[in-house]
Amino acid sequence: MIRSTKDWAKWEKLVDGGEQSIDGRVLTTKSDVDTGRSRRHTNFPVRENDQVILKVMAKLVSGTVKPAIDFFDSSGSVIKTEFFELTSHDWNQVIVRATAPRNATSCRVLCGTFSADIGEGKFHSPEITHKNSFQFNTFFKPEIKGLTNEGSFNYSRQDGRATVINGYCFFNLRIDFDGITDSPEGNLAITLPFECDDISTSGSSNHFAANIGIAENIPLPENYTQLIASVRAGNDFILLEALGDNQPFIRIQAEDLQTSGRVFISLSGFYEIKP
Repeated sequence: MIRSTKDWAKWEKLVDGGEQSIDGRVLTTKSDVDTGRSRRHTNFPVRENDQVILKVMAKLVSGTVKPAIDFFDSSGSVIKTEFFELTSHDWNQVIVRATAPRNATSCRVLCGTFSADIGEGKFHSPEITHKNSFQFNTFFKPEIKGLTNEGSFNYSRQDGRATVINGYCFFNLRIDFDGITDSPEGNLAITLPFECDDISTSGSSNHFAANIGIAENIPLPENYTQLIASVRAGNDFILLEALGDNQPFIRIQAEDLQTSGRVFISLSGFYEIKP
């Protein structure tokens, strides 16, 4: 669930001296040796293995500024902290990730100076995602398709099994088909049971890995020798790609599939699910 989005009014003001102001969407915190530290934070309950993610636009004005995530036990003692130290004087998206440790009962997310640090920073558009720890198993029916035109296939096997643990999906799938009745077009893709998290700012997911077990009659372009799988952040499908010696990767095109005869592929891997 998303705990707080883009509204500093929902955050608690904490000023041990220092200075703090909100101008529209922008929070400015300033701490120095004379007036003390300044920050803004929000608190909520957690349990072991919960995941907490802070995404916020931030820039450093001066000194040392660290948006952070603290976890507390039942006595109110801090038992774990994760932070990101600002280094850029330009606006950038900052991401802080943390997993609640054993005995954690509450969490505090803060923007401003951390501990005894002295500095000034600016922040806007905060978003906190809290993923509860949980686990379940599910079955799904994977499909192969073109992204421009999905096409139609004579499937003989569509097996998929997934285990979801604390926001990650661990999957195995197998697809067999014996011919194509409507020709697919575009990048060749295989569907996943859940959408992949879009937290990566580069477009490609940093939280995905897959291994191709068996692939038969999946065409590789000339001078390419290896079939690989990838997923773009925010998508619910795998893209099939090819690698070759001293060659850039290239995406497999659905229209290059043979229109008759058996084609099959098996895959296993994991990825982070979009909350």
